Amino acid sequence: LLQLVGANASAVASGQDPVNYGQWMYHQAFGCVVYAAIAYGLIFLIRGKERLRDRGQMRQMLTERLAAMGSVSRDEVKGLGVLIVAMTGFLLAPMLKLDGGFVFALLAMVYFLPGVNLMTAADLRRLDMPFVIFLTACISIGIVAQNMGIDKALAGILLPLLEGQGETMTLISSYFTGVAVNFILTPMAAMSALCQPMAQLAADLGVSPQAMLYTFGYGLDQYIFPY
Repeated sequence: LLQLVGANASAVASGQDPVNYGQWMYHQAFGCVVYAAIAYGLIFLIRGKERLRDRGQMRQMLTERLAAMGSVSRDEVKGLGVLIVAMTGFLLAPMLKLDGGFVFALLAMVYFLPGVNLMTAADLRRLDMPFVIFLTACISIGIVAQNMGIDKALAGILLPLLEGQGETMTLISSYFTGVAVNFILTPMAAMSALCQPMAQLAADLGVSPQAMLYTFGYGLDQYIFPY
């Protein structure tokens, strides 16, 4: 979703139509498959001393765990139905000229409606507010950075460095910029603060803004030290 936000910022910067969820999935398909293959390969290369049980024991254990969970409850069916409707609405939001974020805002309301009753006022009171405040603060960091002009200052620093470097080098630099920014900002803050100037920088350099933001987003996914 962070990359989708960045892709839409790049579309705005380059005068193109915003990217919808389906287009974003299409753009990411090949890279995600390769990325997942490498990740699963590393699991087999860097594994600890513990070993999984043999296939027969594993199947028996999973069968027992599944039986212990019991049959699917009515609330679980309703929850699944609401999520399917929400995802469908999110995918169709661009066609309906709606903001996809409102779909999930409405989803939270639906859980409290009579007949659905998946959540109550007591559940709302148990909401982990510090986590909500943390997410809001992460995004606010980016907004503050924009108001202070830090985003434009960064773009001004990077433009002379990347001019004449070619498309490949520019995208590699975008990736490592994301890695470096992770030491200063959270990924959400970095996207909200830097996606617009990065997209504009790509447009100034004659590079695809979407490719610039995608590689920047992949850089934000990398962690060198425990967070």
